Amino acid sequence: MLLTLLININTFPILQILALNESDDYNDIVDECTVVMADLRRHSRYLKLKLKSVRDDLILQRQSADTDHLELQNLLYEAIHLNKQVAAVKDYK
Repeated sequence: MLLTLLININTFPILQILALNESDDYNDIVDECTVVMADLRRHSRYLKLKLKSVRDDLILQRQSADTDHLELQNLLYEAIHLNKQVAAVKDYK
């Protein structure tokens, strides 16, 4: 079981160092791995919170851009409508 764990651990460079310390006994290695796992979990939670914050900011920016775009479309439609009315008045004379 431990040999399989050490072989699978070889994919993680930080854990390779822990596995190569032959002077440490099994409990010390488990303790060190527990510390590393706790650190990884802490980083994972931090990244999830940061990602949520970035996504929320992105949603706000998209809503702002959509609002501005809609306002520009309305102004363009109004300008076209007014130009048609001006052309109709000029043609009437």
